[in-house]
Amino acid sequence: MEDQKKSYTSSLLSRVIEPGETTDAAIKEITDKILDKAADARSCYAATHELDDDIRFAEMLLVDGCFILELLYRWQKKDHPKKGDAILGNTLVFLDVRHDLLLLENQIPMFVLQTLFAFSLVQTCTLPDMIISFFGNMLNFKLEIRKVCWNRC
Repeated sequence: MEDQKKSYTSSLLSRVIEPGETTDAAIKEITDKILDKAADARSCYAATHELDDDIRFAEMLLVDGCFILELLYRWQKKDHPKKGDAILGNTLVFLDVRHDLLLLENQIPMFVLQTLFAFSLVQTCTLPDMIISFFGNMLNFKLEIRKVCWNRC
């Protein structure tokens, strides 16, 4: 999965580099923004002992956050080819990844995603709209179950 995260991150970053800007400069700029928020982000986790170094922690947030945003973007974009995509092109992998993103221990702080989203320049809609679109049918399913349970009680 780490290879997929890096691939998705590269795809997102390749689209956000402004004309005349180098990839290294873009990565440094966004890493600096994440580093500014590292202490706040670190306080959102019970333990980050394996990532005591702020640079490594910021890199983890950058890769995980860009991966999530690229996944949301590809899901949202109707003309993105699903065939050949290692995640969206494989239903079982997609369902597994989507489930993993819902697990509390796999969350990255929303303000980190918002920072990356603001940097991404591929804002076809709002971040909350993209998240709702991605998880929507799971939420509707749960709402339907909740309605059935309430009607029976």
